[in-house]
Amino acid sequence: MSNTSRPRTENEALALAQNALDAVTETENRKRILAALTDADNPPLLDEVIEGLKDGWLLPQNSSEQLSVGLRLDADVLAYFLKKKPDGWQKDINRTLRKAAGL
Repeated sequence: MSNTSRPRTENEALALAQNALDAVTETENRKRILAALTDADNPPLLDEVIEGLKDGWLLPQNSSEQLSVGLRLDADVLAYFLKKKPDGWQKDINRTLRKAAGL
């Protein structure tokens, strides 16, 4: 297998990945770590942030901050909210959920 061809099997892919890892010298690795730690756009996670991770979710500290999520709704439920407020159906669903949850 040449360096320009794509691996055809899982074993070829694993071998290619291992070869790439083995090719990284300790000096190169240290440079990459230092670059990552000093990247202002990608700061390291603080212990408090890591503690905030629960079940794969990082919840916002500010309750007014909204998260973009995927949500499965029954077709008739979505149709109801779309018909009621075509331009504000997501906010309407959020208000309805907050009320139902007692928030």
